[in-house]
Amino acid sequence: MGKRVPLTEQLRREIRSCGLSVYRVAEDCDIAESQLHNFLHGKCGLGLAKVDRLAEYLGLKLSRTDGVRGRPKRP
Repeated sequence: MGKRVPLTEQLRREIRSCGLSVYRVAEDCDIAESQLHNFLHGKCGLGLAKVDRLAEYLGLKLSRTDGVRGRPKRP
């Protein structure tokens, strides 16, 4: 199984590959630029509604890749 890439890293890569600035994405998604910047660098969280707006804006779909369905089992 490959190394898991954090969602924040995936979003940073996608923003970069689209040639967009964090400022433009934040403005278009109605998120404070400082909040988006801090989220992308692991300094704060971001609510699901905002993450959903980001994913939709960037044309991304969140999905599980491990094949597990339902609630994860606790160790």
